[in-house]
Amino acid sequence: MTSPNAAAAGESPSASEENARSTSIVGEFVEPVQLQVVCFSLFRNLPAGTKEITETQLTQFGDVDQALRDFYQDSLKEAAAKAKLEEDSLRHWFEKHLITEAGTRGLVFRGESTTGGIPNPAVDALEELHIIRAEVRGGDLWYELSHDRFIQPVLRVNDVWRARVQEAERKKEEEENRRALDEERAEAARSRQQAEEQHRQAQQLRHLVWALVAMLLMAIAAIAFAFWQRGVARAREFVAASILGQDADPELSVLLAAQAVVATWPHGHAVLPEAEQQLHNTILASHVRLTLSDHSGLVSSVAWSPDGKRLATASEDDTVQIYAMDIHDLMALARVTAHPSEEGCKKYLHVDKCPPFPSL
Repeated sequence: MTSPNAAAAGESPSASEENARSTSIVGEFVEPVQLQVVCFSLFRNLPAGTKEITETQLTQFGDVDQALRDFYQDSLKEAAAKAKLEEDSLRHWFEKHLITEAGTRGLVFRGESTTGGIPNPAVDALEELHIIRAEVRGGDLWYELSHDRFIQPVLRVNDVWRARVQEAERKKEEEENRRALDEERAEAARSRQQAEEQHRQAQQLRHLVWALVAMLLMAIAAIAFAFWQRGVARAREFVAASILGQDADPELSVLLAAQAVVATWPHGHAVLPEAEQQLHNTILASHVRLTLSDHSGLVSSVAWSPDGKRLATASEDDTVQIYAMDIHDLMALARVTAHPSEEGCKKYLHVDKCPPFPSL
């Protein structure tokens, strides 16, 4: 066998080249397409300037199965490019229509525009590459692999391709799963961060609410304290006025002392000790009298307790009555100070005409 490089250069074959022209082969015939494919693969892979093909190069570059597999791959690419078709559809087409389940060559009918679902331009390109051949049967055109020797290389290449596709799909699925897991983790992290942010905002809101409540309570307390202070100030003014007028006008002094008690009474029924004491003193020093009507007979004797809060009376009806003279009893006198009336003055002060009430 003579290298095409040497023939193209016009050199005369040497003795070794003459011996390479004949070789022993197994089988009676050699398929021209196979021979052409193997020789093309061999010559394409030989180093540039090669003038003699050695047995090592023949073994390395002249493997028939590898040459047929490469030829099949190249044919797919070329036909797919010419017909603008995906190589995968051609691979399926070869396995489904050109190779039977028994592993033999199959026939596929050529239609007007497609052959077994493949556009006819792609089929024509494969026929031009001599990987398939046409056969007329009954006036119709049928296609089959150009030789049985292509069956195994086609199946082997498709198996490798299928495994590669499955591996790519597996990696793609793993990548999608990884991305989904990453997205889930990221979403969980965002949810956790959002929950933490909401918790933080809720805490801030609670703190703000408590602060506002505290401020409101402080404001209420301040207002209440201000009213209390105002009541205390007015009560002390009435006490001072009551003390100053106690000798000159005892009845008016009682009214002023009672008003001193009333000034702080709305604040939890609180009474200044000096107001309570002044009211007690003015009542004792004034001409105001209380009618004790619990006895059926004449009262023969009266006595105060040392603390001045209880009054004991003895009567000719052989009974003794004890009266608790606390602030609640004395507060009855304070009613005439809010809206003095002739009836109130007669009932509580036992006077026919109310004394003048000063404005403090």
